[in-house]
Amino acid sequence: MEMERNLLLLSLALGGVVWFFGFLSSVSWGRAAPPTPAPLPRFWLITALAVPVIVFLATLPTTPPLFAPGHAMGTGFLIGGLAGTLAIWTILRAVAVAHRSEPVSASAAIAAPIGLALLVATIPSLVLRSDVVDALAGIAIGWLCAVIIALCSQSSQWQTRATAAAQACLALAAGAGAIFCTLAALGELRGHIDLIGRSTAVVHWAAPGLAFNAFLVLILTLVLLPATIALRIPLVSLLTGWIERSGHDESARAYRRSGLRVWFCGAVAIGLGSAVSKGFTEHHDALWKTKSPLLKPLFALIGPSPMFHVILVGVLAALIITRLIWDQARLDGESESGGRRTILPNQPNFLAGLTLAAAGMLAFQSMGGFGLSILAGIVLIFAALTCAGALSGLHEQVEVPPDTSSPTGDWELPAAADIVRLALLGIVLALYRLFSVRFDSELRGVGLTDHYALFGVIFGAALPPFLTRYFKRIPPGSTDSDGRRLFRAVVTGLILLVIPTVIVAFWGAKCVLALFIGLAISVLFEGSLLSALLAVAIALALAQWAHHVLPLAALTRDQKVNVLGWTAAVSIIALLVAEYSGRARSPAARQPTTEPVKGGAQ
Repeated sequence: MEMERNLLLLSLALGGVVWFFGFLSSVSWGRAAPPTPAPLPRFWLITALAVPVIVFLATLPTTPPLFAPGHAMGTGFLIGGLAGTLAIWTILRAVAVAHRSEPVSASAAIAAPIGLALLVATIPSLVLRSDVVDALAGIAIGWLCAVIIALCSQSSQWQTRATAAAQACLALAAGAGAIFCTLAALGELRGHIDLIGRSTAVVHWAAPGLAFNAFLVLILTLVLLPATIALRIPLVSLLTGWIERSGHDESARAYRRSGLRVWFCGAVAIGLGSAVSKGFTEHHDALWKTKSPLLKPLFALIGPSPMFHVILVGVLAALIITRLIWDQARLDGESESGGRRTILPNQPNFLAGLTLAAAGMLAFQSMGGFGLSILAGIVLIFAALTCAGALSGLHEQVEVPPDTSSPTGDWELPAAADIVRLALLGIVLALYRLFSVRFDSELRGVGLTDHYALFGVIFGAALPPFLTRYFKRIPPGSTDSDGRRLFRAVVTGLILLVIPTVIVAFWGAKCVLALFIGLAISVLFEGSLLSALLAVAIALALAQWAHHVLPLAALTRDQKVNVLGWTAAVSIIALLVAEYSGRARSPAARQPTTEPVKGGAQ
């Protein structure tokens, strides 16, 4: 227990330090600074403070079974509600300085509330161990109620970029409170770690999980240091000078700055994950072997720890998701400001959703719901980095409505909203697993308790819209033609057959029924005729050829990896050919066509 307590105290301390530093950097402390607007109107502040107190008093133990004798849920709600109010006060106080044309501190608006969420999620494992899951659930609910109250206070105001950025930061903070509490709860329910050489040590999985996230939050704070501090570091000033010289406009420079932060945090997260997971290797992990020619060199390099495998998958998935969302946001921004016509405007990034679902299934197979929580936490950190990019120039355009395009292409705020939504999707997946684990005895005999059902629905709902967007997408610098459309149709059909085949091969027939449900949901909510036709095509393919694919589910794990490797290689080659085949044309053919603007000269 001593090792576990030390890890939890470390997480508690790092969370407190991150919040305190962010709070200090939220405003200028000079006496000559003009006053800022009230972060939270008095009515909503009183409401946010009163709700946790009222719930705490209303749920005091009386006679079971009305309330739990330990009152852990009410206590947790009080802690979460008050801490959540403090977090939103810090966020709104930091963003409010944009109204007086001062730079917004990302450490205060983003890192500080995440650090505070980590702090309060650690408390039940230290002082409320008798009802730790009830207390964690109460903290998450109280925290979320405080954030919702803050969002209500902001919804009636005229929507400037400052209020839109504040809402993205509030949603990010809500996700942080939910995922850290879910991680701690699933870590407690997962049980003790069977440590090698330490048979007497009692450590729950919640302790290393929270410790890893504490280090991530600390790194997040370091990369979001205010410019007055960061530029004093020699290497940072050198990189900043290179970025400022390499970009042709402010949008390109902002993209490079954000990309540098993302890659740096990804590399550090992998290093931290390796260091943390090595200290918590279990007996069965040390004996893990594989005969696959693809997996053997890979696991010789990364080791046998499933926790590190989940962290590695999470970082790679977060990097891919971030790049996909950034590219889509930049393309939409250029289309709005440059007069180009976009295909499927304001659509979700379905490929990013599929990437998250695929990574979630791999994480679940490695470490169950605890692995899902680790994955969602990593995606949340990358969402925080994207939100930080949206805050960098906020003070220069605070009075511009969020639906107005800026000359340099404002892509970071829409990208921040999209990636925060994906992080919240990951949190929902983790909460689904928490429910199924916690109420396992009540769910016996229920057919949809298997996690394959949820992931099958997600794949079915996201696959047809993704194929539609891919088919209609014209790569930048290319022109459309009959031949290219035919080739894209062939590649679309290949993907249409490959992805369901891989799903069936890896997870069997139990995932197919849920896949059909997801296809039906896609037809109902996506609204595109082509997407509906593709959903029908997938359903017909499954209904006709599933018996040829189902035997693949009986292959060994190594054989499945080999099949997946060759399938992925062929698919990637086809996608690359489709992407670059139309670019070798004359410069005149590469110029984007513009449509006449209504009311202009015809």
